[in-house]
Amino acid sequence: MPTHLIIANCPICQKPADPLDVKVSYGLPCFTERVQIEFSCCEPCGFVFQSNPLTRPDLETYYRASPRYRSAEDNVTEDSLRKAQLNFMTVAGLRQGCSVLDVGADMGKLLDLIQQRYAATTAYMEDSDFACRHIDAHGRHRRISSLPEASRFDWIVLSQVLEHIVDPVSFLKAIRANLSKEGQVFIEIPCHSYWDEKDYGFSFEHVNYFSPAALGETLRAAGFIMTRLEVCSDDRYFQSRIRIIRSIAQVSPVAELPLLNSVKAHHRRLMADRFAQVAALGAQHRDNSKIALYGAGELTDLVMNNTELSLNEVAAIFDTDKVKHGMVFCGLPVRSPLDIPNVNPAAIIILSSAEAAIRETIRRTGYTGNVLGWNDL
Repeated sequence: MPTHLIIANCPICQKPADPLDVKVSYGLPCFTERVQIEFSCCEPCGFVFQSNPLTRPDLETYYRASPRYRSAEDNVTEDSLRKAQLNFMTVAGLRQGCSVLDVGADMGKLLDLIQQRYAATTAYMEDSDFACRHIDAHGRHRRISSLPEASRFDWIVLSQVLEHIVDPVSFLKAIRANLSKEGQVFIEIPCHSYWDEKDYGFSFEHVNYFSPAALGETLRAAGFIMTRLEVCSDDRYFQSRIRIIRSIAQVSPVAELPLLNSVKAHHRRLMADRFAQVAALGAQHRDNSKIALYGAGELTDLVMNNTELSLNEVAAIFDTDKVKHGMVFCGLPVRSPLDIPNVNPAAIIILSSAEAAIRETIRRTGYTGNVLGWNDL
């Protein structure tokens, strides 16, 4: 007799969820009695899930015995799907010689293609005994039964996997330790946003029903950031009659910080610390040739209005745009870069996104002093 879990709170936000009063019965070959599944939803997260899924041991019993959708033969539709998945990953940075783990690898066909195209080091995890026997028979991919912390991969593939996981946040947190420093996760799942005829119906195997927003919240709760998202369809899935979500995610550099602290730390690193460094440079050279700012725009305005810099520290503001020459900006006339040799400041700080072009302009004036870009601070 299979055993059910009872899930009353949303697996994403942990707040109480609303029962849907929807019950669906399934006849499963590995169990002698029918299995009845119930569903709940979390309105704030837009997330729908099974409220009484089977325990992990019972689900593993089901998957080990299930030959569903598994074929060793190639066909045009499946080949097209794998190429689309590979292209999606390639745009996100799949590179030669990378290491790839496919969790829920099915018959290993996507791994075959990745290995062929990118000479990748490949490994797989799969619950189906049928699929494992097939993959192990050709020996192209290393089999992993669990995820030791020592194993690190450039890519982890979760193709049609996350909808099967009872606690997706904990699952994603667990695989974070198995990603390399710049590692990425590829996710493909059914899309459930509209709940119309193109949203796939309830399935025994699908514990979770994600919208793009719910997937984003799940990734955020697990310490990931979504870097690429696509809602599309594919002939492999009911002749393109249902929507799917494809996504790329990577570990957030501030995964362990609350959002408030993350935003404050971001501002400190990217703005406040840099303001302080410009002010310190100004103070350092106040009594000699001072500093100059290059760029009569937003960044210069921010620096001048968020520091104590004054005419005592800033010798000039330069700009490449001839239209701005002579206009007063933050209390100083904007000057042509041709004036740089005459001013000869102790340092020039480039406060513009066109840093490379400006550095070349400064070089051509013959200036040999210290030149700093915004990202150098």
